[in-house]
Amino acid sequence: MNEINTALPKVSVITIVYNGAAGIERTIKSVLGQGYKNLEYIIVDGGSTDGTIDIVKKYEDKIARWVSEKDRGISDAMNKGIALATGDIVGMIHADDWYEDGAIKAVVGAFLKYSPGAVCGALRLWNGDRPYYLGESDVAGMRYGMSIWHPTVFVKNEMYKTEGVFDLKYRSAMDYDLLMRFIKKGCAFINLRGRVIANMSRGGMSETNRYTGLMEEYEIRVRCGVSKISAAAGLARKLALCHGLQLVKKILVKSGLGFLPEYLRKIRNSGDKGFLDN
Repeated sequence: MNEINTALPKVSVITIVYNGAAGIERTIKSVLGQGYKNLEYIIVDGGSTDGTIDIVKKYEDKIARWVSEKDRGISDAMNKGIALATGDIVGMIHADDWYEDGAIKAVVGAFLKYSPGAVCGALRLWNGDRPYYLGESDVAGMRYGMSIWHPTVFVKNEMYKTEGVFDLKYRSAMDYDLLMRFIKKGCAFINLRGRVIANMSRGGMSETNRYTGLMEEYEIRVRCGVSKISAAAGLARKLALCHGLQLVKKILVKSGLGFLPEYLRKIRNSGDKGFLDN
C-alpha cells in the first residue's frame, strides 16, 4: 500500500446532508475548528430546501468543495464525496454529528506512527443535550456485527480506489458492508481506545431503521463466510433485545409498574460503564 505524505498528510472530510439546517452548522464548525492546516472539507447536499444551503454558504470560503443536487440515497451521497476527495486520508462526519476537539490531529498521528489502512476510535452518543453513552470501537467484534463507530473512521484514500466504495443496495448497513470488505482484504485498523473522535445524536438512520439494518447485517455476515446458523442466531438475539425491551417496558407501564424501567436502567448502567445517563 502506498505511504501517505509524512510531512503533513492531506485529510479530506466529507459531510453529507439533506434538510439538516438544525445541526449542520455545529458539524461544520467542528470540522473547521480542528486546527489542522492541510484539510480538504467537502459537503454533499441532497437538494435541501430548509435553509441548509444558506448555512453552508456562510462558510464556503473555508470549504474546498460543496455540491447540492438530488441523489439516490445515503450511499450515493457518500460516494459522490469520495469521488471528490483528493486527500491522503478520508473521514466522514454527517450533519448533526460532530468531531471532538483535536480528533484529526490524533488520527493523523496514528497514521504516521503505525501506517495502517484505517483508524477508528471512541464515540460519545448524545440524547438531546445530554451525553448518553460512550462507546468504544471493537475491530475484532466486526465478525458478529457492526462494532466500529463509523463517524470515528478515517481511511487511506487508496482503500476506496482499490476495494470500492459504498454499495447502493444497502439502505442502512452500507458502512458495515464496506468495512467488512476492507477487513477481508487485509486492511489493518488502529483503534484509538479511550480517545473520543466523534459525537453523534441519537435517532440517526441506522437506529430509526434498526430492523432493516439487522437484516442487511445478517446478509453481509453470511456473504463474508459466517454460517447461516450462526448469523441467524445473532440476528434473533439482536431482534429479541431490540424489540423485547420495548415490549417489557410497555407491559410494566400498563401493569402499574412504571417505576421499574428506571430501576432497570440503573442496573444496566452499573453493568455497562459506557452509559452516561446516570
